[in-house]
Amino acid sequence: MDTDGPSHLRKVLRMDILMIESCCDAASMAARNGIYDDEFGTPYLDLVTGEVENIPDSDGDEDDEPDWDRYLSFPTDIGRLEWPDVIGFAEGLENARHREELLRLANGCGAFRRVRDYIYNSNDIALKHSWNWFETRMSREQIVGWLRDAGIEPDWGCDIFTPPELPNRRRDMLEIAHDFILAARKLPGIERIFLTGSLATDEANPVDVTFVVAMADDMDLTPLAKLRRQLEGKTMALGDGRWSDVFLTDPTGTYLGRICPWKDCVPGLRRACRADHCGRRHYLHDDLRNFIPTGKVKPWPPIQIHPAPAEDEPAPALPRDTATLLFAPV
Repeated sequence: MDTDGPSHLRKVLRMDILMIESCCDAASMAARNGIYDDEFGTPYLDLVTGEVENIPDSDGDEDDEPDWDRYLSFPTDIGRLEWPDVIGFAEGLENARHREELLRLANGCGAFRRVRDYIYNSNDIALKHSWNWFETRMSREQIVGWLRDAGIEPDWGCDIFTPPELPNRRRDMLEIAHDFILAARKLPGIERIFLTGSLATDEANPVDVTFVVAMADDMDLTPLAKLRRQLEGKTMALGDGRWSDVFLTDPTGTYLGRICPWKDCVPGLRRACRADHCGRRHYLHDDLRNFIPTGKVKPWPPIQIHPAPAEDEPAPALPRDTATLLFAPV
């Protein structure tokens, strides 16, 4: 992306792309909400140093006014995508199924929402990774264009347009699962812990850390809910839309629902809650009307991890790394 005029006439400034991205995001949020955080003031780009400076709102004293010729305000529209951008992303996909479905969805009112929903509900880590980089690259192109329009040639100190490789997080996810099992099996009322989802398969880029927990009828779900929130935080921190879940059954294996994902499980507190009987049992998100795990979670039935099978029973069929890093240690 370039602008009119020779590039050698622009002022070269060394800047941090992550900081600039953060400030552009803050400017967009402030434009939607109407104000920045008063505690820190409004961020501006210092055209002398290339640094970001937070300037408090004016109190009317002209003597304290900064030299505004030195500062550049951040744009509020960085990251906005146009319809041709999304079409270009879809047409560049190698996976024919994803390509055809996204091209179908990227038409008409609500196209952006439909495209994002499809991508983030696809359970395809590679697709999510590609989309996340696509959005980052488009935003960075817009940032460079904004700076060049302002007479600045940014020096990032690195190539900000080199796409990152898709990291293999399988071992990280197995370690997260391992920590959850070690903590959960100590809780009063836990009878059996099963592994399901992509870690129970040999999928190269697993998307989820998912368990089925058989529990006593009178178990207090509060400590298990806390472990589930920790599990979710660790999994989401790995990026690319990875997620976790904990399904619950009674001692006979009858499906009861999931652990409530929110810290405050209060009836009527959240409109987004889809529990059939929110609050009837604290931290039980019963969703029997619209969710059947046997039809949506693979593999099913899940694989028992705790307690381990007796010595005369065969070990469960697991991928080698799952058996070594997860099943054997616990």
